[in-house]
Amino acid sequence: SIGVGRTTASSWVGTKPKLPDTANLLKNARKTNLSLDWLLLGVGPELWLEASDTSQAALTAPIKAELRQSEDATSEEFDYAWKRLMMRSDFTNWEGEDPIVRLAVEGVRPRFQEELRALRTYRKFADIMNTLPAQLDETG
Repeated sequence: SIGVGRTTASSWVGTKPKLPDTANLLKNARKTNLSLDWLLLGVGPELWLEASDTSQAALTAPIKAELRQSEDATSEEFDYAWKRLMMRSDFTNWEGEDPIVRLAVEGVRPRFQEELRALRTYRKFADIMNTLPAQLDETG
């Protein structure tokens, strides 16, 4: 919840929408990590993403934005937890890699491998089915 009354919120989206005052808009955008472009114009991603100049930062930004929006934490708590995550000693063997990107890859890896196994199984099955008519012709 962003702490806005139902009447106030409905006035923002009614048939003749009224913009919220700037202070409320900024406070709620920061609290929820919602993009002002999305809130005001309905364009771009819903969540605010930090500007990034590297591909690793570009991958990390949406994860950070999603966590900011979905976790019940103050900005101070979030920043502390994020910094601690980045300094974790169990990431030392990942020297030079962004630990968030590495964790994301490791989180996706099992599902990716499952899809590869399924594809390879389907290919083997297709190969068997494709060679079966030829084998039947030879024996028939």
